Amino acid sequence: MRKLFALLFPSILLVTYALPNQRPSRDADIYEFNVTDIDGNMVNMARYRNLVCLIVNVASNCALVDVMYQQLQALYDQHAANGLRILAFPCNQFFNMEPGTDEEIKRHVTAKYNVTFDLFHKIDVNGNETIPLYQYLKEKQPGYLPNGQIEYNFVKFLVGRDGIPRERHPPTTPPVPNRESDSVTSETSIYDFNATDIDGNLVDLSKYRLIGQHNRSSLIDIILKEPGTDKEIKQHVTDKYNITFHLFHKIDVNGDRTIPLYRYLKEKLPGYQPNGAIEYNYVKFLIDRKGIPRERFPSSTPPMKMENSIQRMLSQ
Repeated sequence: MRKLFALLFPSILLVTYALPNQRPSRDADIYEFNVTDIDGNMVNMARYRNLVCLIVNVASNCALVDVMYQQLQALYDQHAANGLRILAFPCNQFFNMEPGTDEEIKRHVTAKYNVTFDLFHKIDVNGNETIPLYQYLKEKQPGYLPNGQIEYNFVKFLVGRDGIPRERHPPTTPPVPNRESDSVTSETSIYDFNATDIDGNLVDLSKYRLIGQHNRSSLIDIILKEPGTDKEIKQHVTDKYNITFHLFHKIDVNGDRTIPLYRYLKEKLPGYQPNGAIEYNYVKFLIDRKGIPRERFPSSTPPMKMENSIQRMLSQ
């Protein structure tokens, strides 16, 4: 019988964000809004009626920019004839990664990425100056941060033909699904590390190698914010949730005290924050049977939405 093992490392993680003062719009669909395109023209969103829209906040100097623009254009080329429209809104609110003027942004992305989808005037997506369209999108698909805050560049909203936002995808979700690579860039794996479990015992992670060799499971790693002691955490989660998977000692996942295992995980799958920083609680790393990190899922991805990836690895 195949079993799925989870390693759970409680951690303390500080996240800061700005709270918007402007109330979200209560309009019924995106067609009620007007926006300004990158050439300064007013655009009524009703022009997108009966089309499927992917609305994205973009930034030219972000580490994700190459893969995002290339894949967004590929997606548009493939599906535009069937009614897909991509609406890209430049935003400079995340580490000043979109400092240029509208004219400079347009010239850069059209020259470098051959962009043919719709580009719009640079906007704010959080705070007092958030445009009404984004207030509405965040209200309908709030994500995991308070007040629906946009967490970073390249958050993607998928809007149906009825003008209603149906899905919200985090920055690290590629527009085109990744094809799993068979190559491994390093011989290092999680089996080279030790970790301390929640009872204070030193655990050699090579113990999980046998699980893979006997075709039983891959590993999921989950983090959570925890003020209590290891003993308090263990008692709480076992009593309340009947936890039977593996729990580990409370750790730091960012900063100078980051344990070696997490340094390795962030190096292999850096995500979208500088230096691979863990952005929030419940970031999940999926490890294959060889001990190689293959996928990183953001905080907002429910574990059950990872099931296809898990089943694919379990079948290998």
